[in-house]
Amino acid sequence: MKHLTLAAALLLGTTTLTTAQDRADRSTWLYDHSETREGALGLDGIARVRILSHGDELQVHGLTHVDELSFVGTAWARRVQDLADVRISAYRTGNVLTLETHQPPSHQVDTRLTLRVELPDSLVVDIEDGPGSLNVKQVRRLQVDDGAGPLSIEGVAEDLVVEDGSGPVTLREIHGSVELTDGLGDLDVQDVGGDLELHDGQGAVRVADVDGHVNVQDGSGAIDVDRVHGNVRVRADGAGDIAVEHVRGNLVIEDDRSGRLTYGNVDGNLQLPGDHLELADAESLQES
Repeated sequence: MKHLTLAAALLLGTTTLTTAQDRADRSTWLYDHSETREGALGLDGIARVRILSHGDELQVHGLTHVDELSFVGTAWARRVQDLADVRISAYRTGNVLTLETHQPPSHQVDTRLTLRVELPDSLVVDIEDGPGSLNVKQVRRLQVDDGAGPLSIEGVAEDLVVEDGSGPVTLREIHGSVELTDGLGDLDVQDVGGDLELHDGQGAVRVADVDGHVNVQDGSGAIDVDRVHGNVRVRADGAGDIAVEHVRGNLVIEDDRSGRLTYGNVDGNLQLPGDHLELADAESLQES
């Protein structure tokens, strides 16, 4: 493992007193002091970037016609002396570059970090994110392990793997396949070029415009699936309504324990849990 010096070093900037407008705009009204975190890293021989974030807000955006990783962020603290403990480090292992944020434990010192990372859109990216919001745009291939908070991903050229603890998840324009495991929170997935494998604990699920197959296992919450070129299979649904429309392949509902089931415009075969559902009309089933 080789520790790297951030190109042109890590620029700390100057310590500033946070204004009332800053606190209103950035949801940092508890913090009186802020400081810039800024730097860049060369990527010669790098095929994958890992980002280990312990901050409160992270944005990762892929760009064309760039050949380095750059970042800019803001550290916040109630006491000016605590700003020095909010750091960003980088190290290289083989062809993998790791960027990591560091903050003192929240029960000891109250700090906050917001960070935006820009890198070439041709790279494979792995992200481990703690609490706080995460927004990712335009990367080649992506794997995310997210603890809590809103998660938004748009524009992945190949496959996407997400493991999410809690918070709403929004996925858009994923050109490969998607594997999504979610604990708690609503899911909104649209424009998937491959297959979608979804394991959801609790929360509403909305899926639309999938070119491959859709497989769903859901604990509780409504499921809404529309415009799927392949097959749709619901392996298990603990509680909540299911609505499926415009499926070119087969529709298979293996287990639906409660809630209303409606479907329409299914071109393939139907396999439904008829042991506890009765036919309401040609394209609708309702719980008996």
